[in-house]
Amino acid sequence: MLCYCDFKSWPPAGVLFHSADEIPYKGLSRNMTLVATTGVEDPLHPGVCEAVSDYHKAGVTIKMCTGDNVLTTWSITTHMARTCSLP
Repeated sequence: MLCYCDFKSWPPAGVLFHSADEIPYKGLSRNMTLVATTGVEDPLHPGVCEAVSDYHKAGVTIKMCTGDNVLTTWSITTHMARTCSLP
């Protein structure tokens, strides 16, 4: 996410800090205006399409596990479907 806040003073009033150039995030992250949301998608690693194709030809069923959630898995498989020529 991309947010901003116009501060009337620096350091912001009421924020506890040790030095003016190192304000804790918690002290800055209030009353912010959301400007945009973004997403990042890593490219497939080189050789992934070929490896998956080879496993399919050998009769191996591919299962995917991610540390995120089902939307990550969906994004990766959709990207593979657009990029790879799989059986």
